[in-house]
Amino acid sequence: MDEEINAFQEVKRDMIENRGFSISRIPKNTREEFIEYAKQEWADDRGALLVFLWKFFKGECNSGHEEINMKLDLLADEITKIKAQVQQKQEEKKVYKTMDGKVHE
Repeated sequence: MDEEINAFQEVKRDMIENRGFSISRIPKNTREEFIEYAKQEWADDRGALLVFLWKFFKGECNSGHEEINMKLDLLADEITKIKAQVQQKQEEKKVYKTMDGKVHE
């Protein structure tokens, strides 16, 4: 009986302090995906996931994709530089001149 009273008081306190949160009219598959993602990636902390999503929406944090894209851009730049160097070396063919004055590549 005391446990039920304590649980009720905790729920009442949560409601007063706005610690609880309820959302209705969510498509079933979206709700299930959200719950599953929270379980797998956020230790079942739906509140922390919701905070992250809200901050991401407002642009206050990134998803990590920006860092990956930045590194991919750097790699693409390096590859372009290497290709240019290889092409330049191929164009700089060694030229041999024999004693009779003929030029050979």
